[in-house]
Amino acid sequence: MDALLTLLVCAVGLCSAELAYWLPLKRRENFALRSIINFIAAVPFAQVIVWANGGHTKPVMLLVIYGGYFTWAMVSTRLCTLLDWPASA
Repeated sequence: MDALLTLLVCAVGLCSAELAYWLPLKRRENFALRSIINFIAAVPFAQVIVWANGGHTKPVMLLVIYGGYFTWAMVSTRLCTLLDWPASA
């Protein structure tokens, strides 16, 4: 139960940070649905991040994991707001 709570707290934290960035921007249609889909997709990223931060991987792999999350954050920003690709990054 404790691991599930940690996972949900991490996923909510990741999505809250994205929403704090997105809310002042112009949003695409169906923004609420897109945000919910983003939360569902952020849960596996949160699981990998919690696992990696627990000391189960080498620093280089940790950089790869964070790079993968950065790429996902860029794609989800592009899909939820009216920013172009360079601005989403």
